[in-house]
Amino acid sequence: MRRGSLIVNISAASGLNIAGQITLEAWVKPSATQGTPANIIAHGPTSDDAAGVSLRLLDGTTYAVGSFDGTAHEATAAIPDTDLDGNTWVHLAGTYDGAKWNLYRNGVLLASKTDAIGALALEADWAIGQRARGVGQAFAGAV
Repeated sequence: MRRGSLIVNISAASGLNIAGQITLEAWVKPSATQGTPANIIAHGPTSDDAAGVSLRLLDGTTYAVGSFDGTAHEATAAIPDTDLDGNTWVHLAGTYDGAKWNLYRNGVLLASKTDAIGALALEADWAIGQRARGVGQAFAGAV
């Protein structure tokens, strides 16, 4: 769980190098004071920042789930204003089903994007509340 400045980092392990189909999900209480981007769950980045997989807020207005290999492969959707009051818990889930990235909010499909690229098998850490290795903006809110 992330509160304040606590970030959870999970060291790279071969059993966590998931490729293709994946589900990332979390209960979150977003805040309107997000940086760009703010990761909720992230696999990576790789040591050269070239690849990663994440469920995140792109900015203060957009939810996203997907992977990055030099090109963003992701589904995105606008964040409802009511989610950003700092008091509302929201269940976010992102999936890659083998053909498309899907983004859900409280069980309702918000966005879907057909893409041949799913989760990437990375030799990289996982993290909750920020990208692994403390890279980038921390998620402002609770996870």
